Amino acid sequence: GLLLVYPLAWILHPFVTSDKGPVLCAYRYFTHKECPFCGMTRAFSSTMHGDLPAAFSYNSLWWIPFVLLACLGLICLSDSLLSTRILSRLGSRVNRPAIMLLALFLAYGVYRAFQ
Repeated sequence: GLLLVYPLAWILHPFVTSDKGPVLCAYRYFTHKECPFCGMTRAFSSTMHGDLPAAFSYNSLWWIPFVLLACLGLICLSDSLLSTRILSRLGSRVNRPAIMLLALFLAYGVYRAFQ
C-alpha cells in the first residue's frame, strides 16, 4: 500500500496543484494557517513529475516523509520477498526517532504559522 503513494501522487498532480477547490486540511480550515504538513501532497506530486523547486516551494521538508515512506516500502518488500523480519525488529527502536521527527514537524509548523 505504501508503494502506491508515489504513483497516486503522480496521477493526481493536476488536481492537487490547483489552488481551487475545498480545503481538506482540518487545521487549515479552522485556523486559516498552514500546518506542518500543508503542501506535502503537492510536494510529493511535484517530485513525481521531477519538479523539485516546486516541491520545495510547497513544503521544504517534503523529502523527510518521502525518504521514510520509500525506506518503509522497501523494508516491507524485503520482508515479504526474502522472509526477513526487519520491520518487526525495527518496531521497538522506532519510538525515539518518530518522536523527534514529529517534534521537527511541529517546530516547522510553528515557524510557518508566524511568518
